[in-house]
Amino acid sequence: PRPVIANSWRRMQRLGVSAQAKPRRTASAETLEPATPLDIAALTNGRLPLPDQLSLMNFIPLLERELRPLLDDNVLLLVLSNAEGEIVWREGGRGLSRDADSLGFQVGDSWTERSVGTDAIGTSLIERMPVQVHAAEHFCQAQQLWSCTGAPVIDVRNGRPLGVIDLSTTASKSHPALVSLVASLASEVQMTIRQAHLCALDRLRSRTWIGASKITSPWIVVDTYGWVALSHGIVPPQRVSLPEPCDGTVMVQEIGLVSALPVPGGYLLQLVDEAEDISAQLQIRRE
Repeated sequence: PRPVIANSWRRMQRLGVSAQAKPRRTASAETLEPATPLDIAALTNGRLPLPDQLSLMNFIPLLERELRPLLDDNVLLLVLSNAEGEIVWREGGRGLSRDADSLGFQVGDSWTERSVGTDAIGTSLIERMPVQVHAAEHFCQAQQLWSCTGAPVIDVRNGRPLGVIDLSTTASKSHPALVSLVASLASEVQMTIRQAHLCALDRLRSRTWIGASKITSPWIVVDTYGWVALSHGIVPPQRVSLPEPCDGTVMVQEIGLVSALPVPGGYLLQLVDEAEDISAQLQIRRE
């Protein structure tokens, strides 16, 4: 087997997963957290703020736009999972959907490696890269008539996975190009998040520049994820590690001891050894 499959099968042996294992239901469609589809154009041009809590279901309009012909022709199933490997959304033709139902490939089912062995959702979450699992490469026998291709999507703001975009079909209809297709879809979602995040940093910059520029000692302005929007007297990395809570005098690993002041959308961090009375000087220009 290919290395990625061999590594996964060895994990299955260590975990004691049965080749007859079936998915376990962890939730129902009714109990899963709802997610409102986002206006992608408004996100990328800065008119719409990016929510703190994201789901892949927020990006359904983007994914459907790219895949609509294939979904309508009963060629593929588009399946989305969360970061825990639970299926949260599925769309495709009736024939494939019926076959997926009989397999237990439904909304609310867990498709981690521990639950169902080597599969595109669980294996790509572990490997942190696009993975195609074709036919007999599936560890569990019931899945070996299928070919599934998954790519994890990472929230670039915090480096955590949002879940997996999975394209599934029968083994006879599969194509190696599906790896490139699902990887490009995951990349498009990540780039959308990145562009919206850059717009948010621009807003933080414009809100804080006038007030912060009056402080002569070294400081940086960061968003709630630690990404640096502004700096003075310090050459910081692109991102710093923020302690919890981030208020008062705290230690920031990358720059040292700072006085942290919450501002709309983030924090102003001033080096303590030259701290001024920032609460009196800082005036934030609100939108």
